[in-house]
Parts: sequence; structure tokens; C-alpha cells
Amino acid sequence: MFSGIIEELGRLERVEGDSFVIQVSPAFFKELKLGSSVAVNGTCLTVKTLISPSTLTVEVMNETRKRTALGEQLKPGNSINLELALLVTQRLEGHIVQGHVDGVGTVKAVTVDGNSQLFDFEVPAGLEKYIIEKGSIAVNGVSLTVISIQDRVFRVGIIPYTSEHTTFGTLKAGDPVNLEVDMVAKYIEKFHLYA
Repeated sequence: MFSGIIEELGRLERVEGDSFVIQVSPAFFKELKLGSSVAVNGTCLTVKTLISPSTLTVEVMNETRKRTALGEQLKPGNSINLELALLVTQRLEGHIVQGHVDGVGTVKAVTVDGNSQLFDFEVPAGLEKYIIEKGSIAVNGVSLTVISIQDRVFRVGIIPYTSEHTTFGTLKAGDPVNLEVDMVAKYIEKFHLYA
């Protein structure tokens, strides 16, 4: 379980078969152990090996590649959003994020609005029903508030801090992103089906 508050901007060193080799800071590395859960661009992955004081590997299975943008989005040298699993004693500063990607969206537009940037994302058909104005959504693992939604395009605002400390600073129109909708909406739909 995660909160969508990015703790580290890591770097993909290389891909070795089904494993990603990731470079992190020594402080982030110190918090890890074999088997730890780490959100990589919003995708919950398991630490496979701890190579050095700042390098680790995570494994990516076929199901993950099919459902996320990790394969098409990440190339060696790319920055990646990283978050450690929540501790029960931590504040929940974003929203409850599972790291279970619901679909791959696309950046439609990026515009400047005063000190912030507005990002428009198109979602895969069927996901739009789980997105509401002022609701929560995770984009590449970042917990965000939806400003508006029309048809299959929703808008969020990014402050300079988020742009500088996540991969949002490098996103441009056409880029794929991992999306995780608020799980509460999915539970409500499921309960309604069986009520």
C-alpha cells in the first residue's frame, strides 16, 4: 500500500531480461530489504536483489508489462518515480494507492497556468466512470486531485515542487502514463452489481 507521495526520483540503469536495474540514493536504499514492495512509476514491484549501496533490481512479469506503460515508457537513463510501502504509523498525505495499475493513459496536452502546469490525460475506455471532479487519481504513482473530466479526458494541476521532484517535469503530449483510479469507486460499483 502506498500514498502517492513520491519519495525518490530514481534512474533506470538497464533492463536485464525480466529485471529492471535501478539507481537510487543511499538513504532510499537503506530503507529496503529483499522482498520489499516499491512503487515504480505507480506500479508495485518487489525488490529482487540489493546490488550496492545505491543499486537494486526489481522483477517485472508479463502481466505487469501488458497492463502498464513500463515497457514502452522506460528506457535506460530515464528518471522514475519511486515510493516505499507505507508504514502503519505514517500520515496518509496523498490517498490510498495500491500500485495496481488500472490502465495506460496518454498525455493529451500540457499548458502553463500561472505558477503551475495543467496536464490533460486521455484514459482507456471504461476507466472514465471511476474518475470524478475533485476525486483522487494516481498518475505514474503520483497522487493527484482531478480538476475536471470530460468524456475520456481528465485534467490535473501540477505545482513547481511536483514538477521538479517527479517525472512530471519531463512529460509531454503523446507520452504514456500508468493510471490507478480510486479503488473506492471500484468497490462501490461491485457492491452495486450484487445489491
